[in-house]
Amino acid sequence: MEMKRKWNTKKRNLIYTRHFKGLMDSLNYIVRSMHMTEINGITKEIIKQLKYYVADVRDQVEIAMNESATDVKTSIAKDSPRKRPSYAKGWRIKKGNHKLIVHNKTDYQLTHLLEHGHALKDGGRFEGKPHIAKHEERVVKEYLKKIKKAVEQ
Repeated sequence: MEMKRKWNTKKRNLIYTRHFKGLMDSLNYIVRSMHMTEINGITKEIIKQLKYYVADVRDQVEIAMNESATDVKTSIAKDSPRKRPSYAKGWRIKKGNHKLIVHNKTDYQLTHLLEHGHALKDGGRFEGKPHIAKHEERVVKEYLKKIKKAVEQ
């Protein structure tokens, strides 16, 4: 499930400003506690702290991504139509390049037809049972909240 959303630039700048203030506070503490006076020492310490921060945020985002993918997979499987048991049991999580994709491995052809409806062979119409979109929207909102929380810490 690839998620593409635009961030509000004002909010993003506010988050970065808060984080930068936190970094400056920690750098002031480091300078006071270690009595560092050389520019090279401060630069190395800044880079070191930024690497720790990036690694921590990366780990938290990966955890949030795994939790969100598992949540959407189980939710969709519960709400899937039960006429074909293999369809409901076929939901899997596929690991891609820095992303997780939730897909139906067994009856992938039916996802669009069951979600949006289709024409029947006797001339009628199956209206569809929305069981994917509502869970995707909910999980995307939760995922963005988790990422925002990870960046702000």
